[in-house]
Amino acid sequence: MRKIKLTYLTIFLFFAILNNLLAQDFNNINEALTPQQLKELMIDENQEGVVAEEDTSLYQKISSRKEKNFKQEIFGHSYFKFLPTTISPTSDIPASSDYRISIGDSVDVSIFGAISNTLTLIVGSDGFINIKGYGKVFIKGSTATEAEQQINNFLERVAKGTTSELTIKRISPKQIYIVGEVSSPGVYIVNAFTTVSSAIPYGGSLKPNASLREIQIESAGKKQEFDLYDLLLNGDRMKDITVSAGDVILLKKQNRLVEIKGDVLSPMIYEYLPSDTFLDLLLFADPNIKQKKVFITYEEDNMIKTSEPVLDKKIEDTQLLSIEVYKNKPELNKSFRIYGDNFSSGYYPNFEGLQLRDLLSSEAFGLQINSYLYPYFAVYYEQYEKPNQTIHLLNLDYQEKNPEIEIKPNDYLRVFSYDEIEELNLLMELSNDSDSGYEQLTKRIVDVQRGIELIEENQQSNIKSLTLNQDSRRLLNEELLKEYEKLNFELDFLLAEKKEKELLSLSLGKLSRQEIKILERFSIPISIFSSKVHLPAISEVSLSTIKSISEQILGTVSESEYAYLSYGSDLITVSLEGSFDVKSIASISFPSAEKKFVKVSIDGEVNSPGEYIVPFGTTLEDLYNIAGGVKREANQNAIIFTRESIKRLEKEKIETSRQNLIDAILSNLANSYVQGTQVSEQLVELVEFSGSIEPIGRLSGDISYGSTNSVSISLEDGDTVTVPRLSYTINIQGEVNTPITTFYDPDLTLSDYLNDTGGFTRFADKGNVYVIRANGISFKRKYSVFSTNQVELMPGDTIIVPKKYDVLSSIPLVSLAAKTLSDVAFAAASLNAISN
Repeated sequence: MRKIKLTYLTIFLFFAILNNLLAQDFNNINEALTPQQLKELMIDENQEGVVAEEDTSLYQKISSRKEKNFKQEIFGHSYFKFLPTTISPTSDIPASSDYRISIGDSVDVSIFGAISNTLTLIVGSDGFINIKGYGKVFIKGSTATEAEQQINNFLERVAKGTTSELTIKRISPKQIYIVGEVSSPGVYIVNAFTTVSSAIPYGGSLKPNASLREIQIESAGKKQEFDLYDLLLNGDRMKDITVSAGDVILLKKQNRLVEIKGDVLSPMIYEYLPSDTFLDLLLFADPNIKQKKVFITYEEDNMIKTSEPVLDKKIEDTQLLSIEVYKNKPELNKSFRIYGDNFSSGYYPNFEGLQLRDLLSSEAFGLQINSYLYPYFAVYYEQYEKPNQTIHLLNLDYQEKNPEIEIKPNDYLRVFSYDEIEELNLLMELSNDSDSGYEQLTKRIVDVQRGIELIEENQQSNIKSLTLNQDSRRLLNEELLKEYEKLNFELDFLLAEKKEKELLSLSLGKLSRQEIKILERFSIPISIFSSKVHLPAISEVSLSTIKSISEQILGTVSESEYAYLSYGSDLITVSLEGSFDVKSIASISFPSAEKKFVKVSIDGEVNSPGEYIVPFGTTLEDLYNIAGGVKREANQNAIIFTRESIKRLEKEKIETSRQNLIDAILSNLANSYVQGTQVSEQLVELVEFSGSIEPIGRLSGDISYGSTNSVSISLEDGDTVTVPRLSYTINIQGEVNTPITTFYDPDLTLSDYLNDTGGFTRFADKGNVYVIRANGISFKRKYSVFSTNQVELMPGDTIIVPKKYDVLSSIPLVSLAAKTLSDVAFAAASLNAISN
């Protein structure tokens, strides 16, 4: 008994000491806060107000904020958080009668006939089992009963009087694909009894816009959809099928989410379909919803409205924002409220009956407007906390343009700061980040991986349908493995970047979902140089203020004194002085008048070669003059001008061509596996060839000193100019027996030069011989031994004999890819000949 009393005494003393410490901490906090700060804490204790922050950059603020704790949960997402994603043993679990045999499964086949035997066989990657002494039978995708019948049919043909019995001995794990709106899309190994719903967590966490009601499953070429709500709400597992090897589970995007709140059992954010009725949706949150009052908030004709819905009416294309449920229609009588960083936020009971315009234009009411107020946009919610609310948009800088509004109880004024407009732009940037690139990349990884598997299966099973020699198979496998590694690296990079953006988006907390929608809808795109910002505005704006706000967010400085206003397709130039009605303005842009410099280089046969930093707008002719002009021995017909932007375009063309070639190979591999279609050896060679080509970025044409082009070309950062020495050679490249560089002879014809190379190879495309001039311009002449219309050759020319790809002529994209790669490669060869 004494021990029990002593224990209670110890616990009492512990809590007494803890309470005293907490009281001291609270007193210390009170002493550290100003009276105004204490007042704001008391006023906004249970509201969405935000404590004023120091004037730091947006990203510094973001990094210091915690994730929004008031963010409502999306129904169904938590279901996946605690599902196991490890493979549990399945070999001891008996297969159900509807289980379909898959690759890697082990079966016992008992044979009865002249010779009785029991064999344990594994289903191969081709779907066959090999019954020793009899042959191979395809059983992949069959139930045990169907497979047994297929084996008996086979045995009846090859050994009459022989029968069999089949039992499934061991079920192997399955490889499936999970793609779409998950954090880690890819290929996963799951156990044989995994269903669609239990497979999804393997792909990582669900993204906020992942649809749970239109989950797509592709199995054996057939597609079906699964509504997870049927399982979560009604316990219906009819469509929650067991996955098979090779199945693809796609989590689609959706933009139909609505928050159901108020007097319901499960207030959450729910996904809705156009085919749902309002009652269907409400029953998700509460099965007794019929006895309650319901109000919907929705968007229509650029307005946000609230009304009572007809419950058995279909939602169709209604853009729902929220649904509120009450036992009885609420009768609220709250004081007028102001919220925003720029006013003294809180409730004000003494403004009832006053005109809002008078309130905002007067300093007599104790409202403090600071320098961080965003002037051109505010939102006034009339009867804010009643279901039948009306929303007015205000311009704080032009009070005379605002509607006449009498302040009433329950009304609410929301103003915005520069920080919040900056936050809006960041959120718009994050939300506009399309996921189509991730989906395409994931699909391409799956395609390339399947191509690698097909080559390996072909080699292991000695299938003759892939008619490539051993060296070509090895080369193709190496090229596809390179592509697979590159694609996975790109995907990892994109996913990491996406994850950072998602975390950044979650850390933002000042703007509500409804406010973001309103601000986005009434935002005007503003451009300064190549940067862009969106500023919400109604009625009139001052261009000088708009420019100042844009620069504050973008961090750029412009010396321009005018702007471009876009009225649809019309563009006018206006001074920054004055104001303009935003209703008719599609966009505003401010040009740059600041001085910029670029770094360029010039070498070769000029008097002062080297690197130069020149003002923006300097021409190529100016650079020639800066370098002291060209020397007498310069070959002005062969000047090499390269530019980074041209090089980037060439690189994109090379990469696109390589992808088209690989896509053609993957298509042929799949057809080869099914139909015996041949894979072209030339395609394999082209893929290898594409990996060795480097873009050159040359600008072709007459750019000699004093030419029209040199006067009109403005230099860009990184431009290089090489002025070579006079050359009297002809270069011959391509499908000739002996590619050569020989001296120029004006008496020799194109045919003469080609004859000097020992003639064409058997792969030469004789009909498409072309010449690349020293200035980079190319032109084609049809070669014929009977032709009298020979090309007039000049010193420094390169004669190109391309390779003939007969097998590719029927595939336009592949034919174009081959031509693109050849053109870039031969242009580089021509340039090297000139440089040397």
